[in-house]
Amino acid sequence: MDALPALPYEKLSTFYPLQKYLGKTYLGTKTIAYHSSMGCPFTCSFCAVVPIYNARWKGKSAKGIYKDIKYLKDN
Repeated sequence: MDALPALPYEKLSTFYPLQKYLGKTYLGTKTIAYHSSMGCPFTCSFCAVVPIYNARWKGKSAKGIYKDIKYLKDN
């Protein structure tokens, strides 16, 4: 996933202020969804993800996650 281009978070603010994308949850008043991986290594018989990813999982590096989270926090 580190080989993919960075998500253009700055483009979100061209439509709405970034605050519009933040929600209030039990974690606090400013929370946002963030996915640092895709797929799943398990083969549960009831899950639709299994045929899509063929029980494969890919994750971002800790450095990449830190960079994304720091950008979201600072902006």
